[in-house]
Amino acid sequence: MAGVIKSWLAMLACAFLTWSNLHAASVDQFYPYGITIDESLDIGDDVASDKYNLDIPIVFYSQRKSEVWISTNGLISFDGPLKEYAGELFPLGREVVAPFYADIDTTSSGDVFYRETKEEAELNQAASDISKVFRPDEAFQPASLLIVTWVNVGAFYQRFTKLNTFQLVIATDAFRSYAFFIYMDNSINWIQADLKPEIAEVSAQAGFDSGAQQYGPIVVPGSGFEEALNWDKESNTGIPGVWMYKIGYLTVIEQPEVNIMTTTPSPALPGPDTNECPQGCSANAVCIEGCCVCKLGYYGNGISCLGDDALWVNGKVYGTVNEEDISNAGMYVYVAVDEARTYTAISKLPPLTGYPLQILVILGELMGWLFAAASTGTSENGFSITGGIMNYSATMDFGSERVRLDVEMSGVTSDGTPQDMQIPPKDMIVRITGTLPVNTVGSQATYKDYVADYTKTQPGEYRSEASRSYFVDNKEYQFDVTEMITFKSAPLPRTSIV
Repeated sequence: MAGVIKSWLAMLACAFLTWSNLHAASVDQFYPYGITIDESLDIGDDVASDKYNLDIPIVFYSQRKSEVWISTNGLISFDGPLKEYAGELFPLGREVVAPFYADIDTTSSGDVFYRETKEEAELNQAASDISKVFRPDEAFQPASLLIVTWVNVGAFYQRFTKLNTFQLVIATDAFRSYAFFIYMDNSINWIQADLKPEIAEVSAQAGFDSGAQQYGPIVVPGSGFEEALNWDKESNTGIPGVWMYKIGYLTVIEQPEVNIMTTTPSPALPGPDTNECPQGCSANAVCIEGCCVCKLGYYGNGISCLGDDALWVNGKVYGTVNEEDISNAGMYVYVAVDEARTYTAISKLPPLTGYPLQILVILGELMGWLFAAASTGTSENGFSITGGIMNYSATMDFGSERVRLDVEMSGVTSDGTPQDMQIPPKDMIVRITGTLPVNTVGSQATYKDYVADYTKTQPGEYRSEASRSYFVDNKEYQFDVTEMITFKSAPLPRTSIV
């Protein structure tokens, strides 16, 4: 099934202050960078890198991101390159992390360095920095860092007059991620470039954008205004010029409080134990912020997680089609994960029902949606949403004929055996009731590719309505289809304000 159901959870919690020895960010606060250890962008205006593949994914708005694009213009993006500066205020409608989004031009001055690192000393430095700012009992140990550094970069058409230096660090263990914005002391010397034709007058911006309309952006105070000149002197950590954000797997977006040269640490606020998952997690998952999350190499809703191995999903088919009874027919679905394909077959059908059931293509498409290959962190397949425990109902209306399809799925384990272990084994029960056109008898029905749009009508429920067609002997036949998927929503991660 080509339909895509996107789900976003909110993220970002503010840090509390624990550092009392306050010094403005210097080169010592920067993580190592430079031409000998990093890759670098080509010089010029509006330059973006090729796709940069990450060994350890970054969690961003509850999605794992394994690909990133670096932009000269003070940001990184997860949904493709963002080259041209648009002069728009957040939200940009793109998945971005921006320490300093502005019209940067490195033609005459400046470099943009970037790399993913697993150096032990740098990982330990990040773990120490995080533990000083966030809850001391977080015990977070990153597996990698993405470090992007803009060094002595100037504004478009201003060249050498004023230069800025700043750094983005994202620490991740594939389940939790933290973002650092680091501005070197006295290094924010400009916040707006000379205007290009048809570009609005907007000062530099910093923050996060999910790219989804239902979740507004998070921006650093002063973003888009003259106050951006103070980012190297202000902070939400107690260290001027150093801003930290916890991202991913949180349910409430919290703005960090700006503290200008604050010398008294703020106490930690008590919160719930966010590592409890009372519903229980799969053996191939971990509990993060009260939510089960499948480990790398597995997919699912955290309560049920499958690997990348091929598997069988079995079921029984019952019902009445064209006045022919179907009883105890077998349904067999082979899921070839590496091919991103599913193969569906039904056995022991009455002689006159086999040809008409070709039209019931939505049954195979349901299996395709459940086990589809999700596109680089921007979407989830059906198993990741439902854990394979769900109910599906659909009605196909052909005008003079109408058929209803009901599927009750009880879940599968990694070896394809059912969770309920009933005899005969069945992962699902399929009921088909109604009449189907008989124009396929002795012929083959074919379909064109299509996209199914699903709407989340309430937690644990998706609906779709569409008009489609199929072809028999090069003749087109129309039908309408309505679909509904219901399941028990997995518990959302809890969060405490710290």
